[in-house]
Amino acid sequence: LHTSGNLTQAAGAAGVVTGTQLRLISTGGAVDLTAAANQVARVAGLAATDFSLANDLALAVGPILTSFGIEGGTGRVSLTVNNGLGLTVEAGGSITTAVGGNVTLRANEMAINGRVAAPGGEINLRVAAAGVGVTLGGVAGGTLSLDAAALAQLGGSGPDGTSVPAARLRITSANGIDLAGNLALRDRFGALELEGFGAVTQSGGSLDVGRLVGRMTGGFSVDRAAASNRIDELAVVVTGGAAGTVSVRATDPQATLLTVVND
Repeated sequence: LHTSGNLTQAAGAAGVVTGTQLRLISTGGAVDLTAAANQVARVAGLAATDFSLANDLALAVGPILTSFGIEGGTGRVSLTVNNGLGLTVEAGGSITTAVGGNVTLRANEMAINGRVAAPGGEINLRVAAAGVGVTLGGVAGGTLSLDAAALAQLGGSGPDGTSVPAARLRITSANGIDLAGNLALRDRFGALELEGFGAVTQSGGSLDVGRLVGRMTGGFSVDRAAASNRIDELAVVVTGGAAGTVSVRATDPQATLLTVVND
């Protein structure tokens, strides 16, 4: 589907888009297919501003014809996969925006094998259902798990995501967030933000990021005794009564000062 204006759909059953491969191109406007229960297996394309798709099947982003994935413009790329199904960014595929654009991916399972780049903008990864937690740097059953290889695909522009870094990586959970492995984010993101229901824990690895931001309903503990965390700035808000405590340990030799800031 190709247009020079906005590409939209009718709401409800009459507007459902179904297909094995779908290439969506808007050279002068936005792509917005979020008003119906779409059933698309694989998608690619571009938009001058926003590119948004909501899908009721497992969804893959990858090369179709001359499109290598999804290229957003000055706005955002937003993909939502419903029904507890998975979202895959294929090896050789990519999701990118112009400088200052944002990427939001919402699914209970993600396999990120290709580049996801938001130079100067934000990458937002969110679960799609209540009760689903997040594991970063490892794999745990029943959670949205993003291991080291998946996280390495996220960032700003350039081959390694550091040419123009992304401003923020935001993780939104419905049942806690565990830092299970090494998270080396400093060169690719200005900040890591952890938000949602439940607590933040650190069961493994070390965290390296310039700014750590937290907005959780439970405790916030990034304090594994054997970790060598390097964090420059901290801004955390927690609720939940007695469980709403904050404990952060920054013990890397280069972590000379931890500053509490507003964010």
